[in-house]
Amino acid sequence: MVSIKPHKKVQNALLIGAGIIFLLLIWTLIAAIVKSPVVSYPHEAFIRLFTLLGELTTYQHVFNSLLRLISALFFAVIIGFLLGALGGSFESFHTFLKPVMISMRTLPTASIILIVVSLTKIKFAPIIVVALIALPIAYEAMVAGLHNVDDQIRSALKIEGDKNFYAFRKVLLPSTWPYLALGIVQMVGLGMKVEIMSEVLAGTTGNFGLGFAIYQAYAFEVQYVDIYAYSILAISIIAGAEILLNYLKKRLQVR
Repeated sequence: MVSIKPHKKVQNALLIGAGIIFLLLIWTLIAAIVKSPVVSYPHEAFIRLFTLLGELTTYQHVFNSLLRLISALFFAVIIGFLLGALGGSFESFHTFLKPVMISMRTLPTASIILIVVSLTKIKFAPIIVVALIALPIAYEAMVAGLHNVDDQIRSALKIEGDKNFYAFRKVLLPSTWPYLALGIVQMVGLGMKVEIMSEVLAGTTGNFGLGFAIYQAYAFEVQYVDIYAYSILAISIIAGAEILLNYLKKRLQVR
């Protein structure tokens, strides 16, 4: 595996930094044009964010959102990968599940959230919603990984039979890792956004979570700057998680 040269890493970091600065300039320009409390200036949002980081409640919101996200992704990964292993190994099973997975992937997220919130307790609804949204990604990642196993590996396994569990665990599963890792990264980013959206649509102040905090700031306190501050915090958490997962992915690939 070819390693990225140090100067290339520095160049990428500078470009990312320049992109962030450009984004903040656009934000500032929009705030200056609109001139409304609805659109806060970036410095106001960051000042409020640092204030929120000094409050215990903020960490309770973050902890509860992350706990729900991890719980949802755990169930989605287990069920999605198991179904994907069957779908990737047996074409008839994959064809059978296609309508189910297409329906789960194309259903409007807001509709799923409202239905689940109506049927279950609010504190459990985000977990169910995120699991339902993430499951097709996990399934398709496993299927794609198995379908793209090298033909030479397939040919070698046919001697002993590529449908036995030992061949799957020792040979096929490691070959699917790049697809599984990419699927997990996608699930984390999408899952966090869906998690916050479901908490906002749940519309209650009785639970902790970043979405509940955003809803409270909008519906009761009308503090738009808080919405931006919590949004920046959520973006930072998602970005940090994706950077960590990509780093772990590369480390495992090196091994």
